Amino acid sequence: MNFFEEVWRAFRPYLVRLTIDFLVSASLWVALFIFKILTNLIQVPGWAGIFIVNLHSAGIVAALFILVFLFVVDIAQIRREK
Repeated sequence: MNFFEEVWRAFRPYLVRLTIDFLVSASLWVALFIFKILTNLIQVPGWAGIFIVNLHSAGIVAALFILVFLFVVDIAQIRREK
């Protein structure tokens, strides 16, 4: 049982930080999903509509990069604390 406790104690900080980072990125993704639904309901013609659709696509990619960036920063902080 001591082995599993030691593994859990070493793994727990990473799991907590990853969960927080995931929730931040997921909330951004949900906001962008709602934005996508609104753009489907309310069509914007012309270059403004194209810009809005492209902005949404860039936001989805940015949400994934934010998740990776936050997790890498958190790993570095956890390593520095030890």
